[in-house]
Amino acid sequence: MIKNYDNIAFIENTYDCMGFCQAPFFYITKDIFNGKPEPCLPKITKNIESSFKIAGIFCVASGGIFCITCYCLCSVCAYKEDEEEEEEKEN
Repeated sequence: MIKNYDNIAFIENTYDCMGFCQAPFFYITKDIFNGKPEPCLPKITKNIESSFKIAGIFCVASGGIFCITCYCLCSVCAYKEDEEEEEEKEN
């Protein structure tokens, strides 16, 4: 028996497709006379495209903030070292 049969049936019924990169010759859960199915990847991509745009923007913004934070921390650490050296010279 096929594992995840319910998931396959959901994808076939929701998107009217089968397979991701290449379409097979027939559906698994539908009648063979429905014709050759189309690949699912373009249809699923269109459906979740907006969610990935938001996630991508968030990741780029987070990375930018992280880089700015690292840059600021490096300058703070360098400033403390210079201050300690000046105190040693005075003593």
